[in-house]
Amino acid sequence: MKNDLKIKHHCHFNYRYQIGIINFIIMKKISNLLLMSPLFMLAFFSCDKETSEALVSSCLKGKIIETTCGGTILQILSTKKVGVSWVNNFEPSAVSYDNSVLIGNVPQGKSKGDTIYFEYKEVDHFSTGNFCDIGGLPKPKLEILALVSENCAGNETN
Repeated sequence: MKNDLKIKHHCHFNYRYQIGIINFIIMKKISNLLLMSPLFMLAFFSCDKETSEALVSSCLKGKIIETTCGGTILQILSTKKVGVSWVNNFEPSAVSYDNSVLIGNVPQGKSKGDTIYFEYKEVDHFSTGNFCDIGGLPKPKLEILALVSENCAGNETN
């Protein structure tokens, strides 16, 4: 009988050992899956900053309203609505301008009151320049990609 107990005990030990190994393998596979799932989510659901900024190929017509340390305020004169209503509190008369946007630096050779035709992209912040945050400026920000001729190659510029 003593031999039977040893055999049973030995078999019982092997059974526990085998179950432990199987549990270890299963848990290792589950942990690998859990570690890999965030990587898959990042790979499939991540956003690239460049793709979130909309490139716009149409040409716009705009008038330079005011230049500040926070950027240049431009009133879009085209029929396309890309800006917001903005009140110029830098002038004593506090004139309101519809369809206003903020651009970075004034294009070379252009100044307050000039009209420009340009291609653009919408941005969250300007890629070049050192601008202050003074508040009270239009929220939509455009980066000018290129100045174009006054006819805008047939695109809408009303």
